[in-house]
Amino acid sequence: VTVRQQAKVLSDTAALVWMEPPFVCRWLAATYEQQALGATIDIGAGTGFLGLWAMLHGLCRSMTISDRLSRVPFIRENMSYNRLAPPETTALGLNWGDLKAARALSGQFDTALAVGLIYDPGLHEPLIATLVALAPPLVILSFARRHEGHEESFLRKLGANYSITLRQHADEPLRGNAVLIYECRVR
Repeated sequence: VTVRQQAKVLSDTAALVWMEPPFVCRWLAATYEQQALGATIDIGAGTGFLGLWAMLHGLCRSMTISDRLSRVPFIRENMSYNRLAPPETTALGLNWGDLKAARALSGQFDTALAVGLIYDPGLHEPLIATLVALAPPLVILSFARRHEGHEESFLRKLGANYSITLRQHADEPLRGNAVLIYECRVR
């Protein structure tokens, strides 16, 4: 996978590939068969690394890589580096909490990838509302443990709509953070 990062824009969390995606890639490769994830949306994808990787490795029938509307040109650029294009791979502007837009997409996805997204407790409610409105039967959720207690709060709230199972716990060697991977299945 080839992606351009924007290291000079460190204030923009979407400009870099963070620590979680490489762990999730290894876990997905060991866990899922070809096209097992079906139609997939990578929500809050930033550079699009994880969605691009999943598509290039044949784990998805189709991939929608989403982030804020302002990030769509950046995602499309990274798609072109990897020779991925519509209709199988698309970029989508989707703001968390835009329930009208999320409901319009409801039922279109078998899987949502939500990786490295719960670092800011202020974003928990809009992210959960967006996932619930999208209504994929499966959410692959991963995060690096950064703020003890914040992650548990997010999981409790998401648990109102999803059955959540911890599938992988790994230590990130450079920073010493634990990276957790969950499968969340709609109730």
